[in-house]
Amino acid sequence: MRLLPKTIEEMQDILEVKDLLKWDLTWLYLIGLLLVGLLLFFLLKKLVKYLKKSRPILMPPQSPMDRALIALDQLVAKRLLEKNQIRPFYFEFSEIFRRFLEEEWKIPAVEATERELKAQLATLPFGKEKENQLNFIIQVSEMAKFAKYFPSKDEILNSVKHLRMILQTAVRPPENVVGSKAA
Repeated sequence: MRLLPKTIEEMQDILEVKDLLKWDLTWLYLIGLLLVGLLLFFLLKKLVKYLKKSRPILMPPQSPMDRALIALDQLVAKRLLEKNQIRPFYFEFSEIFRRFLEEEWKIPAVEATERELKAQLATLPFGKEKENQLNFIIQVSEMAKFAKYFPSKDEILNSVKHLRMILQTAVRPPENVVGSKAA
């Protein structure tokens, strides 16, 4: 048995060492670029979706007068009078007026009865004419809500006009800032 060749010519099974296989990396680069492209596509898609999402715009706080005027406009826009819904109209009308008094003048107007509210209004620094207008608004709305009083359309529009005027003029005077110099 012969295990080792005797001469170099007899050694035919031993070949020279060849270089390692050179891989064609072009396909690997293309797959990598495709994956990076897909990743960027999905990230941009999420970014666009996030930017398009509606977010509430922070508005400066409104004054009680502004909130009441907006609520009054919304009440008129509901067209309850055209649907002959006088009581619901006056319930909301009274609520707007009472909330304004409570927020602007810091009196418990929402829970107060007609008599209590009139007594509280008498303590506020209004002239007699404005106090009469306030009492008129209270009286008409209370009668429409509880006494089955059905005011005419002109009376209702007059009430809305009076309330709008009251809301614009019955605001609290600005308080003096402590430490400010008087001229």
